[in-house]
Amino acid sequence: MPLRLIYLVALLEWYSTLAVQIIAMRLAIPVVGSSIVLTSVFMWVILLALSFGYYSWGVVASRLQKSELVRALWSCLLFSWIWYVVVSFMFERQVIDWLLETTDMYILTLFLVSLALFFVPVFIASHTIPLLTEMIPEQSKGKAAGEMLFVSTIWSFLWSVVTSIVFFEWIWVFNTWVIVGVVLCLLAGWVLYYYKRNRAIVSVVSGVILWMVFYKTTLPEGVTYAYDSAYQEIQITTGSYLWDPIRVFKSNGGMSSAIYEPPLEDKRSPFKYINEAITLTQEQKPSSILVIWSAWFVYPMAVSEFPYIENIDTVDIDPRVKEVTQMHFLQKPLDEKITFYPYSARYIVRKLLREWKSYELIFLDAYNGKSLPSELVTKEFFQDVQQLLTQEWFLVANLILDSSLESSFSKSVRATMNAVFVDGLSIKNITNNAQNTLDNFLVTTLNTLHKGEYERVLTEEDAVLYTDDHHAGEIDGVRMLNGM
Repeated sequence: MPLRLIYLVALLEWYSTLAVQIIAMRLAIPVVGSSIVLTSVFMWVILLALSFGYYSWGVVASRLQKSELVRALWSCLLFSWIWYVVVSFMFERQVIDWLLETTDMYILTLFLVSLALFFVPVFIASHTIPLLTEMIPEQSKGKAAGEMLFVSTIWSFLWSVVTSIVFFEWIWVFNTWVIVGVVLCLLAGWVLYYYKRNRAIVSVVSGVILWMVFYKTTLPEGVTYAYDSAYQEIQITTGSYLWDPIRVFKSNGGMSSAIYEPPLEDKRSPFKYINEAITLTQEQKPSSILVIWSAWFVYPMAVSEFPYIENIDTVDIDPRVKEVTQMHFLQKPLDEKITFYPYSARYIVRKLLREWKSYELIFLDAYNGKSLPSELVTKEFFQDVQQLLTQEWFLVANLILDSSLESSFSKSVRATMNAVFVDGLSIKNITNNAQNTLDNFLVTTLNTLHKGEYERVLTEEDAVLYTDDHHAGEIDGVRMLNGM
């Protein structure tokens, strides 16, 4: 094999390995939510597989003949391609769903899925580095290994960024993993060309067929729009609520927002917590509002009709949210009063503080059923939010908590908020589902109870405050979601 092909194989194989790690975590998010636990477990398995692969084949490669090195190389590439595309990516979400239902253990499920679906192909794919190192001619093994690892690591860094920022945004997650499979398939065919040309042709043709088979051009029944970005998996579907037609916005597998189809627009939303927040806004009549997480603009668009409201700033980390909402969900442009900030919540809150902004109402709606953003439940975050509030005005937060409010997460997040908003908070269960389920709770800093329906939240003695440097929120959130 020529030297340029050896380096090309190293570059593209390392790209595929890093891309596989990113894709694997991204595919799991709609099922288990995003968390440090998810990232840590998948990284641990990938690195473990790479370590064992480097060691085992570092020993074996030195004993093989040149022709055997080439045969072993394309065999590893072909095996990894088949396993990734036919097994790992195709069945990851289904396996996670099944294991969660079977074991009811979040962390164990992540370990089992990552080991079962990704350890073996990454272990096999990692063999390419010692094999390629052995193929580099007329160099000391130390120099060859150093060059190989330098080139492959630099390339993997660049392409890991391209995978998440460019590919996920331009061609979405599904097509990205198809590309990884095609790259490995064509790469194996190119290597095989120097060994068996007929087999190389078969490999290349298989890559083309793979793309054609998996490339989707139609949407599932009932889905009017689908979008799979680096941040979330979005689907806009149609359905009904109490016999009225509705349009539903799903994010990462969960129902995030909904509106009535025309001519029922006057009914606002089927989501009770959105209607409750609109009612509070009507009663208090703030002139400026900050909405952290845009709530797909249902709440901002509803309250923008009120004449006393002058401006509504909305925040969402996904820059495509505004475009998708206007074109496919609300199907109309946003009101001129609404300004959209496509940034993370922590960043934009501090940016607004530096700009001396203040608001009479802040609506926190960033906590959904699967993803509990730990950085948005800390004492430091709530302190920044408090500084953005104009004196004597109020905060409203939509929290997803266990119905009984007995979980460590619900106790700790309420205690953390009370430690910041010392004048006290009020809380109301909006959905009132059965015990041991998750409900929408509205928490507000309003000094007076709303029609006697809100209950006073007191600091729990056995709760631990969440801070940026002392934070068990993700683990507590996982336990709450799993009823532990």
